[in-house]
Amino acid sequence: RRQRQMCIRDRPSALQPLQIQYADYAIWQQEQLAGEAFETGLQFWREHLLEAPKQLSWPMGQEPTTSAHPSEHIEFAWTPNNTARLQALSRKAGTTDFATLYTLFSAYLTRVTGQDDVTIGLPVTMRQRPEFQGLVGFLLNTVPLRSRGRASDTFEQWLSRAATVWRETMQHQWIPLEEIVRAAVGARGAGVPMFDTMFTFVPSGTPDVFGDVELRPFETGGLPEAKVALMVAVGESEGRFQGSFEYDAARFARPEMEAFVEGFERFVGQCLDAPGAALSQHEVGDSDSSALGRAHGEFADVASLPVHALFEAQVARDPSRTALSFDGGSWSYEDLDQQAKGVARHLRSLGVGPEVRVGVSIERSPMLLAAVLG
Repeated sequence: RRQRQMCIRDRPSALQPLQIQYADYAIWQQEQLAGEAFETGLQFWREHLLEAPKQLSWPMGQEPTTSAHPSEHIEFAWTPNNTARLQALSRKAGTTDFATLYTLFSAYLTRVTGQDDVTIGLPVTMRQRPEFQGLVGFLLNTVPLRSRGRASDTFEQWLSRAATVWRETMQHQWIPLEEIVRAAVGARGAGVPMFDTMFTFVPSGTPDVFGDVELRPFETGGLPEAKVALMVAVGESEGRFQGSFEYDAARFARPEMEAFVEGFERFVGQCLDAPGAALSQHEVGDSDSSALGRAHGEFADVASLPVHALFEAQVARDPSRTALSFDGGSWSYEDLDQQAKGVARHLRSLGVGPEVRVGVSIERSPMLLAAVLG
């Protein structure tokens, strides 16, 4: 601010000359990408993303039927009390507020989707070295952060695991996303998105004053086209966390997303009230009449149902939704069901009946899952 005031008054700059310019940073980055550290970083990302799920199993919404992905957004704001409680929990756990917020969101996705392994895109700044701090330029990358945990775990356990994963991941955040994609494409298959959900922490500054001129942030209202299914942006302003959920309106109906946002705020409050309680004890829908309440109810008794029963229920609920994506194509739940039934018919023709064990020896492929379900 002092420097800005001096510019307004046409006085000499008080800033010290930069140690490096952006060209120096570009040279440094190229040297890193050609060195041993680069291979070490790629190996970390290969292992980090090994057998990671290719997409989230959203309990609401539908696969877009057009190439258009209009963007809509829903804003939210926490109470100062919840903001202060989260900051206190972060200090106690030895994590940043960003890491705690991210962990709350990833845990919420597990609670809502019933999926214990989720990958979320995380924008990060590339200013890990002191000489990069004052550098003018686009020093930004996106990394796929993977979170694994069960709904039976407590939020304290989630946060403890996330702190370790966070530290390991941030050590390799400088590897460009395109290189991470190339390293992981063998395991995921070409054309498969690395993630369809993003989470970012946006520092929110207060209005600045330059003499008689007051500056305020320009409100863009979000992008016209959704880049991913869901992007969550959170920042701190006026003593509380606030932000927006920007979503693909071709995939999610607004009432569904409103219920999703309300469920997240409710989930956050319950985690802060009882961080030592299992996530499965926290309610995410206030009633069965809400879109999220109905979706949540579908997962309430997952632990008591066999896998084939859950699969059959999904086939009946949404047969056209993509169940498998692989190099060369994809299968809907109905496609997979037909393949599994074909395996079952063949086994019955060989005299295999209920409770008879059958060994499966197939290379990793879509037919492996069809054989297990059949």
